Amino acid sequence: MTKTTYLKLCLLLPIVAPAILILTDSEVGGFLLWSLLVGGPIYLPFCITLLIWSRNKTETEIINIAWKAPFIFTAIIDLAYLSTALYQAIIHDTYKIESTISGIVFFSLASLFLGYIYVGVSMLTMRIIFSKAKSSSSHV
Repeated sequence: MTKTTYLKLCLLLPIVAPAILILTDSEVGGFLLWSLLVGGPIYLPFCITLLIWSRNKTETEIINIAWKAPFIFTAIIDLAYLSTALYQAIIHDTYKIESTISGIVFFSLASLFLGYIYVGVSMLTMRIIFSKAKSSSSHV
């Protein structure tokens, strides 16, 4: 497997990790499952878009976008939250600016936090896997 293929597979980490960790019945698994339920419907098209974009891209280009992806996703999820709040205001007349701002702050911090954990784990495991593969192939 190439590093480029590995990086593309890492895009699935926010979908696969919660499913695996929920089987352990841990609080982390529960939190990640919650993040998947809230952010998953938005993350899936984002992930597909990145996969399409990454065709014919170099390892360096994919790594560069990986470090920017949590900020891009945060902007998208914030727009989704804001549009939901505005919908509530128009349809149900229940709009409150304070709850909208606190919701956007919460979703921004949560998506940045989780996004950079996923990116960091992906980059760290890539270094470990491919440095071991390189060292074992040089000993043959």
